[in-house]
Amino acid sequence: MTLPTPLAAVLDALLPPSCLACGRPAPQDQFCLACAESVEGAPPSAVACWTFGGAVADAVRACKFRPEASLADALGRCWATRLASGSCPALPPVDGVAFVPAHWRRRLARGFDLPAVLAQAVARSAGVPVVDALSTRRLDAPLSFGADKALRAVAVAGRFRLRRAVEGRRLLLIDDVRTTGATLGEAARVLRDAGAEVHEAALAVVP
Repeated sequence: MTLPTPLAAVLDALLPPSCLACGRPAPQDQFCLACAESVEGAPPSAVACWTFGGAVADAVRACKFRPEASLADALGRCWATRLASGSCPALPPVDGVAFVPAHWRRRLARGFDLPAVLAQAVARSAGVPVVDALSTRRLDAPLSFGADKALRAVAVAGRFRLRRAVEGRRLLLIDDVRTTGATLGEAARVLRDAGAEVHEAALAVVP
């Protein structure tokens, strides 16, 4: 919802926008100048907004481990704004946005599901619905960022199941961080096996 201009100005004066990473004053849904120096765009070969590191990594970890629901929403809006402005790789035409879900216990502990929040922001910007197409069969211990692709592929095999019919749909599948691509790939496989055309994207990609 967009606030009327006078009300938005009052709220900005009382609660000025803060940096996505450090909390210092910054334009709404952006990094401050100091944090922006550590922000790197994703390589052209990766369908992602940023490289995972610096202030971006700080913001994602805050969403996951503090957790910060308002920050998660701000990150989603920032990503959507960058997509709309052409600052991120263009996304193909789709008729829905799906997301890689967390297990319900992890979602309950956090109070929200970061990929779902990101999907909502991107879907709003694209003018398409969010498709809650997948659920997680089990709660696995998180792997470290040092785990290789083969280990991750074994760990995520069979993790996801289909929640609803997606045959014939063109879906953008979103995750927060793409490390090796194993998690996104397994989630995408389930959707493709069900007849969907799937395009994968992430907020950030591990270099």
